[in-house]
Amino acid sequence: EEFHIPMGQAYCRGNFSHWDPKITTLPGLYLATTLFFNPLAGVYPSSTTPPICSPIVLRSINILFAILTAIISTRILDRLHPGAPRAAVSLRALSCVAF
Repeated sequence: EEFHIPMGQAYCRGNFSHWDPKITTLPGLYLATTLFFNPLAGVYPSSTTPPICSPIVLRSINILFAILTAIISTRILDRLHPGAPRAAVSLRALSCVAF
């Protein structure tokens, strides 16, 4: 997290040239965060980190994606296993999202 929060905040400020070599993942979450919050963050000077780019707000994107992934996974599993009990499908989807 000590590497990811500054990266997310740099992207939120519109600084896409910044990259920390210690990060080995693609910047998809940073880009998604920027697309989601950029209209709100754009009113601040680029030298400061807007409150909308705080660590709590940046972490909320992960929660949002986890919820959306669980919903989509449940719908996919419903179609793959049409006769399965809803609770079993939901638990399977949640286990996929959690890991």
